[in-house]
Amino acid sequence: MKRSGAWWVKATGNSMLSIRCAIYNGTYDRVFELYKQACSSNSGSALSP
Repeated sequence: MKRSGAWWVKATGNSMLSIRCAIYNGTYDRVFELYKQACSSNSGSALSP
């Protein structure tokens, strides 16, 4: 997938779109905190699909 100034691969495209949407709608800080909590409680398994 290509967007001006950015190259996305299909494997990570949905994740990138989720981040962009969270930034746009003002929920990024809350989403990122939940992500960090999931990573610390699951020893990084939140990174796996």
